[in-house]
Amino acid sequence: MPEAAADLVREYEQRGDCVLVRSGYLDLSGRVWSMVVEGSGWVDVCIVQSSGDGTGKAKVMHMDAAEWAASLGELGLGG
Repeated sequence: MPEAAADLVREYEQRGDCVLVRSGYLDLSGRVWSMVVEGSGWVDVCIVQSSGDGTGKAKVMHMDAAEWAASLGELGLGG
């Protein structure tokens, strides 16, 4: 799993249009790792989970400013 996480970090690093906000393990056993990456008007939350055989599976959740505004509007909190 560490290799999958390192590969994901390198991908964002090579883009050059974003910064790492936070990263670390989400559990005590070291099976779920995450990072938050921020660009201009967008945020990606990335999760790498151990598959049990030492490899990891990555998931990326992307949100941009328009999606945040729409979500807040649905809650009656938009400006």
